[in-house]
Amino acid sequence: MNGRVLLDTNILVYIYDPLDAAKQAQAIAITDRLIRSGKAVISTQIMG
Repeated sequence: MNGRVLLDTNILVYIYDPLDAAKQAQAIAITDRLIRSGKAVISTQIMG
């Protein structure tokens, strides 16, 4: 294993969804931690 984590679209949506502040905060924290550690990966299908 290479230690990378594939970010799902749900996490990306929760970052911009102000309707559930708890999910939004958790999504931001998780994504921030993964990006800072260099482990976050987004597939081309998700970007599409």
